[in-house]
Amino acid sequence: MKNKETERTELIRELNLKHKRFQFWARFWSGIYHSTLYGSIIFSITSALILNLSILHAWQYSSDFSTFLSISSATLITISAIGRFHQRWRTHRYSRICVEQLLIKIQNPEVEISNIRHALINLLEKHNGEISGYGN
Repeated sequence: MKNKETERTELIRELNLKHKRFQFWARFWSGIYHSTLYGSIIFSITSALILNLSILHAWQYSSDFSTFLSISSATLITISAIGRFHQRWRTHRYSRICVEQLLIKIQNPEVEISNIRHALINLLEKHNGEISGYGN
C-alpha cells in the first residue's frame, strides 16, 4: 500500500499531465475555431468587395472567384458548427481551469487525497461527456 505522500506526489504528477493536455487542446481548438470563424468573415467580405468594386469587373474571373470565396465562407462556418469547435475549445478551457484549482487545493496537506481524486474523476467524466456531445 502506498503512503500518503507517494499518493499525493503521483496525483500531482497526474494533475500536471492533465493540465498540459487540456492547455494544448484548448489552444488547438481555439486556433481552429477562430480560424474558421474569421476566415469565413474574410472570405465573405472579400467576395462582396470583388463583386462591388468596378475596377475588378474587367477581370474575367471576378465572378467565379467571388463565388468560390462565398462557397468557402459557407463551408468554413458549416465545418465549424458540425465539428463543434467552439464547444471543444470551451470544454478544454474549463477543464484546464478545474485542474488548476485542484493543483492549488492539493498543496494543502490537510486536504484528503481521495477528495481530489474523486473531483478529478468527476471532471474527466464531465469533460468526456461535453466533448462527445452527451454532456449536461
